[in-house]
Amino acid sequence: MFNYSHRTKKGFTLIELMVVISIISLLSSVVMASLNSSRNKARVSAGMQYSSYLKRTMATVFELNFNNNISLDSSGKQGVIEGTITPNADSYNNSLSGSFPAGAAITWPSKTDSDFDFTNKSFAVSLWIKTNGSNLNSNHYNSARLIWTGHCNIGQKGYTIALSKPSVNPGGRIETGIIGEGGVGFYFYTTENLNILDNKWHNISVVFDFNNKKSAIFLDGKKISGIVNGNIGGACSTVSNGYIDFSQCNLNYVPQNDATNLYIGKSPDGLCGTQTYSGLLDDVTILKEI
Repeated sequence: MFNYSHRTKKGFTLIELMVVISIISLLSSVVMASLNSSRNKARVSAGMQYSSYLKRTMATVFELNFNNNISLDSSGKQGVIEGTITPNADSYNNSLSGSFPAGAAITWPSKTDSDFDFTNKSFAVSLWIKTNGSNLNSNHYNSARLIWTGHCNIGQKGYTIALSKPSVNPGGRIETGIIGEGGVGFYFYTTENLNILDNKWHNISVVFDFNNKKSAIFLDGKKISGIVNGNIGGACSTVSNGYIDFSQCNLNYVPQNDATNLYIGKSPDGLCGTQTYSGLLDDVTILKEI
């Protein structure tokens, strides 16, 4: 005859449950932190690979990296600082970046180097930003200019890259445009739900391809889709597969002397808004086809 002993089954006590939950929460936070760190590294790595690709395939004609002198470019030309810009140890590649408070900018007036002549040649701009976008405007006419050449008058030739924060894109919007002879050109802004105002490092690269009559914005190595503003540049450009097609624009880009002024962090004369960039900036590079 089997002799079963009677045992009372006990569950977990409240303290034991709390300990288990605490351990699970701790492990989850460690895993999430590790995952976010991996994502950040992968994003920065993708941006570095694309910017390196541009540098391998094109000639660098301007570079500002803040390592040795805040306003000294790679050719030894000294820019004019407005406001207070300080070096910062926070950088995407463990070097130094430039800290731009609101109102600060650097200008290179009358930059007429022969290397800076992009007469109907393909060229590109690549730069790194880190910002929370707290001072960004929702209107693209008053967006924060990361880089600008030329004047704001529609008849003046130049190009720009800017940031804004419209209500439909609270994570930030990238804008770019180019104006050539007779005010012909385009202005393009992204429509994807980007998250570039997260106070993390991001690479923005814009390519103006005059061989194939196309242009595009790349964020962290990825091409970003958007739309063109039909009220700027003659309404001759279209967007296809994320590329701006300006083959119908008869865009003749011949920089003139005052259009080769270079501005970092602002627009030139306030005609296109007075908003300045606020945040960290690094490795501002301009390249042209070899």
